Amino acid sequence: MVLYQPEFFGSEDFFFAEPVRDESFPPHLHRCLEWMYLVSGSVELQLEEGREVLSPGQGALLLPGTIHSFRCLSAGE
Repeated sequence: MVLYQPEFFGSEDFFFAEPVRDESFPPHLHRCLEWMYLVSGSVELQLEEGREVLSPGQGALLLPGTIHSFRCLSAGE
């Protein structure tokens, strides 16, 4: 099952940042760009059919309408 997130699209808050620690999120999509940047730990990012493990200092730009999910592998400090 894929979740659709309507939040933030069309709002006056064009930029939203939310620190996430030791969490995972199921497959979802939305109409906004999403930038993910790792400060510590590691995350497995699934983007459409591909998977990538991100480490500290790496990031990913997720385009609107792209099904993606992430799973925390380690929380880091």
